[in-house]
Amino acid sequence: ECNKSVETSFGITSKTDLAILADKPYVIRSGRESIFSKSLLLSLDALTIEQLQNPVTITVSPGEKTVVFCSVYDPATYRVVDFSWSGHKEINLQALEERVVDKISQITSVNQGQNLAPTQIMGVVKNAEGAALRTHMMAQIDKYITQLGWNTEQGRNYLQQHYQKNSRSQLSDTELLDFTFRVMEMAGIVQDVYQQTSSLMDAKAS
Repeated sequence: ECNKSVETSFGITSKTDLAILADKPYVIRSGRESIFSKSLLLSLDALTIEQLQNPVTITVSPGEKTVVFCSVYDPATYRVVDFSWSGHKEINLQALEERVVDKISQITSVNQGQNLAPTQIMGVVKNAEGAALRTHMMAQIDKYITQLGWNTEQGRNYLQQHYQKNSRSQLSDTELLDFTFRVMEMAGIVQDVYQQTSSLMDAKAS
C-alpha cells in the first residue's frame, strides 16, 4: 500500500507498506519519500509479473545517519535487481507507485480467483506446509485480538463488515492473510523499517 496516511508521534505522515508472507506474515513500512521506499519500488517495478510470482529476497542495509537502503534479489538469477538510480529525486513517485500497485494487484487477483495462498501460487510451499502456515496465522490473529481487547462479537462484526463472513475458518487463504495484516496494523505491530534498523544498530553498538 502506497501513500498511506499514518499517525505518528510527529503527526500524520505518508508511508509505504509492503505486506509479505514468509515463515509468517510481515509488513515492511517506510517513509514514502525515503530512499528505502524509492529503491524498493524501483526494484519491484523492474521485475515482471512472472518474476514476482516466485519468491524474492529483500535486504535492508543501513547507510549513513538516517539513510536506509533496500535491495531486491531476482528470484531466477539471485542477483540484485538492477535499476536506474539517477534522477531519483525528480522521479514521478505517484506514477511509480501506481505501476507497482497495479502489478501486485494483478498477482493478488490471480490468488483470489484460484482461492490459493500466495505461497502456493508461487510454488514455495506444499499443501501441508500451507495448512501449517494457515494455523500459524490463526494463532497470530488470536494474539493480536487479545492485545486489542476484542470479544467474540466484535471479531465477528469485523469479519462481516470486511469479508461478509461469520468466522475466520470461512476466510479464504488470501482473506485470512489480509485479516492478519489488518489486526497487526490495529495492534500497532507494524513499525517503520528505519525504526527497526535503528534499534538493531543501537543494540549492536551497546
